[in-house]
Amino acid sequence: MERHKDGFTIIPELGGVQCESREQNLAKLFSNSLEILIISLGLLLISTTVYEGEPREKVIDPLDI
Repeated sequence: MERHKDGFTIIPELGGVQCESREQNLAKLFSNSLEILIISLGLLLISTTVYEGEPREKVIDPLDI
């Protein structure tokens, strides 16, 4: 990889050379992080819904007797 004074990074690839700015790199990182967050929240919602959907046993507190 080669960094230039104008803020672009040249990343060698099999098909050629790709130039990306810092802003593009940050945008990709933010996008990937946002996707992971959305997927995690979705899985949390599904697991919460499944858990709350099952009947719960009543817990008897010994102090109530």
